[in-house]
Amino acid sequence: FLTDYDRTLTYREFNGEIAATSFGKKNASNLLHIAMLYTYAPTADLINSMQFECVIDSNPLIDKEIRDEAESIRNYYYGIELSNQYTVKEKTLHMETWWKTAEKLMARANIYKRDMSKLLNASSLRLRQGTDELMALLERLDIPVLILSAGLGDVIEEGFHQQSKFRKNMEILSNKMKYSEDEMMIGFQGDVIHSYNKTKASEHNASYFEKNKDRDNLILMGDMDGDLHMADGIDYLRNKVTIGFLNSKVDTLLETYAELFDIVVVGDESMA
Repeated sequence: FLTDYDRTLTYREFNGEIAATSFGKKNASNLLHIAMLYTYAPTADLINSMQFECVIDSNPLIDKEIRDEAESIRNYYYGIELSNQYTVKEKTLHMETWWKTAEKLMARANIYKRDMSKLLNASSLRLRQGTDELMALLERLDIPVLILSAGLGDVIEEGFHQQSKFRKNMEILSNKMKYSEDEMMIGFQGDVIHSYNKTKASEHNASYFEKNKDRDNLILMGDMDGDLHMADGIDYLRNKVTIGFLNSKVDTLLETYAELFDIVVVGDESMA
């Protein structure tokens, strides 16, 4: 089971506002795994590439100057991410700049590892209704779940701990925070995963697909057309079902999504 996170497993709107964003014969369950792209699918609105900014830009626990700057950065680069006026190469360069800019901002925010729980609890990030039940079912059936996100793995895991449960069959492939000796956030670990290099999940996490190579059926969930390429490079699949979460511009994009995905979920519907 391969899934995106933001606006796939979470809501796009929460309490009337755009939510925060921040990942012998075998029975059928033994042949299945699920991939979720944590972009906007499981969450309400964790802005695809920068969950961190969404967790802080409207968070009363963060200095207002930092919040305002985070919101401005997010709005600018998210507009580029969704625009059809840029080539993929141009967007890739902008996404890399976005991350570098956010990393510098994070270093100024004076956020400590111990603060993550409070920050997330004060944000509007919420899992979609039914996500906990879905994950519980997948755990009972022993179906592996890979959450691939261009956001922050720290935020995703803490979100599950607060609002559901981080289960033994779940793995997160996402960006990780880097901390100083006194556990203050100072940047990201290694090369970042952004919305235009998170395709080909098999290259980012070869071990997951190697240990699940007997599972040749895949359910793939995401909210953007690029999410469809998460499974590129997995050469052992026999069957793949794709579920697209269309969270905005429904009138404009529904026909396109219907052509791209096997199943389309419109708006902040339940995962049930």
